[in-house]
Amino acid sequence: MLSAVQDALRASNLEPSQPTESTSGVRPPGSGNHETGTCRMGEDPHTSATNRYGQIHGIAGLYVADNSVIPYAGAANPTLTSAALAIRTADYISGQEA
Repeated sequence: MLSAVQDALRASNLEPSQPTESTSGVRPPGSGNHETGTCRMGEDPHTSATNRYGQIHGIAGLYVADNSVIPYAGAANPTLTSAALAIRTADYISGQEA
């Protein structure tokens, strides 16, 4: 992407400056960071904090519905996954008897 931006600048008779992370918006592979897994979802209370619906193991009525329940982050932004998990958690909670 950085190379394409520099080529476009040159084609416009503009000389690209030496880009930095803060000026180009382009970061090296692996430098992006989306925090996940700090409150992992799973079935085993010894290796996870919540069950598959985001309920904290052993605490009725306490749910987590954000990036922290995703065990591992891939290369993509986890926003849509987080939204889907939050909707699933809300659906689960609304289906529970009071």
